[in-house]
Amino acid sequence: MINRTLAIALHSIEDALVGTLMRAYCLLLLLVMGVGWFAAELAVIEQNAFRLAVTAALLRPLAVMVVILQVCTGFNEAVRVGQLQLVLSLNLSRNQYLLGRVISGSCIAGLIAGVAIVSVAPWSGWDAGLLWVSSFFLELLLMSLFALFVVVTFGSLGAGMPGFSG
Repeated sequence: MINRTLAIALHSIEDALVGTLMRAYCLLLLLVMGVGWFAAELAVIEQNAFRLAVTAALLRPLAVMVVILQVCTGFNEAVRVGQLQLVLSLNLSRNQYLLGRVISGSCIAGLIAGVAIVSVAPWSGWDAGLLWVSSFFLELLLMSLFALFVVVTFGSLGAGMPGFSG
């Protein structure tokens, strides 16, 4: 049971790392850091604090959107390719599959938060940066769980309601 769940999680993480969303996130992180540098040059006093505030304010919604898109597209891709039917036809319960997806979502959230510490910690100090990143990780974890809930719950809602399905 544990081996299959971890295999699903590792496969989902591999799909996330190979996909274009993580590369786009890294490029957008560099863009956010550049905007933070530009904003710091506009500030008259407290340049580091202003740079940190702008970077953190832009980074949170960007990373939340990347996590939500990663979870939703990963699950929808598994359904589209037929991987989900293949996995569910094995001697594997749906809960084990979803647990694998939850583990992969938490690893993706940890990876995104780990990359985000590079843009925050040099100007805030490591203890404050680690506190911010830990709250950031928990927020991303909640968003990945919410996205998985939405995809699993509302993915088949249209087919179940004949008045709304085409």
